[in-house]
Amino acid sequence: PPPKNNLKLNVDAHSLSDGHWGLGLILRKDDGRCLGAATRVRLGTDCVVLAEALGVQEALKFIKQHHLHNVIIETDSEILARAIRRRSSPRTAWGRVVRECVDFLDTNSDISVCWVKRDDGFSIGPSIYLFHPSSVKKHAFFSALGGERDTRGLLRNHQERWQ
Repeated sequence: PPPKNNLKLNVDAHSLSDGHWGLGLILRKDDGRCLGAATRVRLGTDCVVLAEALGVQEALKFIKQHHLHNVIIETDSEILARAIRRRSSPRTAWGRVVRECVDFLDTNSDISVCWVKRDDGFSIGPSIYLFHPSSVKKHAFFSALGGERDTRGLLRNHQERWQ
């Protein structure tokens, strides 16, 4: 869990077998309770760092959309977290995404991005399969605003907003 009075937003990108990337977000309170989750499926890229960067970018959009404060974003991409922390962005597609993320972070000092080593097999990635349009199961969970929603409806709403 994050420090007291903070939220933690875990972000992960996961390559799907059909050439797409699944991006997953899980938001937790300081007591460890899950406040919500969101997913997005995007056309694939052969660059893992770009996929992870897009995941962090989606996390920042999620934070802005839900007016969240005191959020620690965790990613398992060390190179991405280092680039954001150092405010350095290479001349690559993922470097452009880093610049956009840094711009947002510079104006929102209560939001941070850090690297977490996930060598214990933990990842949000496999849960993406639950939300892929071709394999969506009917699940209910709590959104960041605390209301229970049906996964199919939530996925449809996010796809409409994120296209």
